[in-house]
Amino acid sequence: MRPMCGSRRIFLGIWPTGPGTLICHEPFTEFVLVFFYDPAREELAEFSNEDLVGRVHAAIGDEDVEVTIKGTAGWQVNAQVAPVYSAGRLFCMGDAVHRHPPTNGLGLNMSVADAYNLAWKLALVLDGRAGAALLDSYTAERQPVGAEGVNRAITSLGDMAAIDAALGFEPGQSEDDGWAALAAVDEPGPAGAQRRRALRDAVALTDYQFNAHGLELGYVYTSDAVVPGRGPAPEPAADAHLHHRATSRPGARVPHARLELDHTAISTLDLVDGLGFALLTGPGGQQWAKAAAETATRTGVPITVHVIGRGTGGPADPYGEWAELREVDCDGCVLVRPDRHVAWRYQSFDAAGVDALSAAMDQVLARTTTARPPITW
Repeated sequence: MRPMCGSRRIFLGIWPTGPGTLICHEPFTEFVLVFFYDPAREELAEFSNEDLVGRVHAAIGDEDVEVTIKGTAGWQVNAQVAPVYSAGRLFCMGDAVHRHPPTNGLGLNMSVADAYNLAWKLALVLDGRAGAALLDSYTAERQPVGAEGVNRAITSLGDMAAIDAALGFEPGQSEDDGWAALAAVDEPGPAGAQRRRALRDAVALTDYQFNAHGLELGYVYTSDAVVPGRGPAPEPAADAHLHHRATSRPGARVPHARLELDHTAISTLDLVDGLGFALLTGPGGQQWAKAAAETATRTGVPITVHVIGRGTGGPADPYGEWAELREVDCDGCVLVRPDRHVAWRYQSFDAAGVDALSAAMDQVLARTTTARPPITW
């Protein structure tokens, strides 16, 4: 909470569960104050304006601040995910298919990723360059991500209760009792030491709420729009939610690696553009260009070949990061979809790779399946 001047406008979103917190909506004059109450004992309509202003003053610790209550809204924690994200011509995304508390901050990212996953598929199908069955991969790819995100968010919310318990806070506790419980955390002796250990353990759990990089970046799609790779999957990270282990495995997000092009720093993520696919290869992989051009002409979907390496005419790999992450030989290739997930990879260029690339594009674009009739719009 930072010092502020002038009138404050507060919109109160009242949670049935969870701690109170201030969320700034309009710097620095308009805030949402989120606090919990017991709906079994209180009704939302029973809170008077004076009650609400009092709660704001208690939260900020200053009774002299002028407060204007703009409104109130009740909200209940949900942990819901739709079993399917589409039916016929109807496609849903975002909060329509996954609802959860804001812990972990997953909602917006998952919603944008839903849209990103669907948009390129829908565009290519409507343009006649991909089969309608490509749209079936939307649910197959995004629903497991939504389910895991909802599970993580509700788990993180429950983990926060361990902090209250370690601090000695209890429902219905008076302010004086709360301060006394808090003071006990600093007491010498076995009891105080046990409380401090419990607090450290409780705070450690919040690592999953603030640093779940594996959960946020490490999901791997499994669908007909991904051509499975040969061999076993890479060894998972020690904690798959906390730690992201980059891989070029088909279905995974293409690894970020720092590159340089025309004296400008770029990322492997920058090599994908619009509705086109990107084929990433290295020295000796120039022969992929002809195969990619032929496949692109036949399918009508661009495939841009990037030969990564110093002296190739393409992006340089100054730190050797792409060489470490690509998991194929330097003349092999990694084919990346418009949403920057790996569609297919090939270990080393050979004559069979030309046909394999063509077949991979047909599978990813659902050009070889007739299981689902065309969609008319």
